Amino acid sequence: MALTPDDLVYSATARCTCGAGLAHPKTASTNGCWDCSEILLGTARRDVKHIARLPFIFYKVSSENHPSALRATTRPVLAGAPL
Repeated sequence: MALTPDDLVYSATARCTCGAGLAHPKTASTNGCWDCSEILLGTARRDVKHIARLPFIFYKVSSENHPSALRATTRPVLAGAPL
């Protein structure tokens, strides 16, 4: 089953080396990890370098849902969508 942007929690500011935001599935457990959102969505280009997965236990990345994010997100803006 393919993931959609609505299935993901995006980071507030952290990005993959390809430029896409980091994300994890909303259903991720405490053993989960941050990954390139394009890899999770199945839209990543193979000719571009991506970061390795960042396990929650070793990396602290603020999510778009954290109060300190102040509504910041790396979620892509869709053309025609209201800001």
